[in-house]
Amino acid sequence: MEAAARLLLADYPFLRVEGLVGDFERHLRHVPARVGRRLVVLLGSTIGNLDPQGCRRLLTEVHGLLGHDDRFLVGFDLIKDVKVLEAAYNDASGVTREFNRNILRVVNRGVDADFDPAAFQHLACYNEEASRIEMHLVPESPQEVHLRKLGLTIHLAPGDGIWTESCYKFSRASVQDMLEETRFRLASWHVDPANYFALAVAAPA
Repeated sequence: MEAAARLLLADYPFLRVEGLVGDFERHLRHVPARVGRRLVVLLGSTIGNLDPQGCRRLLTEVHGLLGHDDRFLVGFDLIKDVKVLEAAYNDASGVTREFNRNILRVVNRGVDADFDPAAFQHLACYNEEASRIEMHLVPESPQEVHLRKLGLTIHLAPGDGIWTESCYKFSRASVQDMLEETRFRLASWHVDPANYFALAVAAPA
């Protein structure tokens, strides 16, 4: 964080940079006070990793950071053809598969467990009713896993899935409804030519 701040100031000496290391779901209250107009930015499709309740909670907290003339720029992955969505999360190169399996490596380190990531198949499917991709890890053979720091042993049969992540998808209407529920208005809406992804500019209502 300090190195990034120094690089920014070297290129843009007129900036005022304040670094804050934290979790945006828990530590927004530590954001420094406003100096002039404020733009809060949440790019990528990060907001889609929160469930609807978490989404609204985050929007409410961001609203508390903004004055009347401030804005919130946020990215949304849009609902699209199911085949396109599922292909993106079951990519032929296996990048998402390894990203998903890496969760087991993190658990192994954190609680001294012995998951074998290679024994689990990556599965991603679209839940149309909930407008989300659901990612799972499914063992192809029986697994006995020891979580030593927890004093726990678990047994998984073939087909027993571990639900690892949800990635929610949005439409302009669903974004607008969510913003209005959290006292924002949709100031502008920008999409790519294929209408796959959107950048929304939200203003306090």
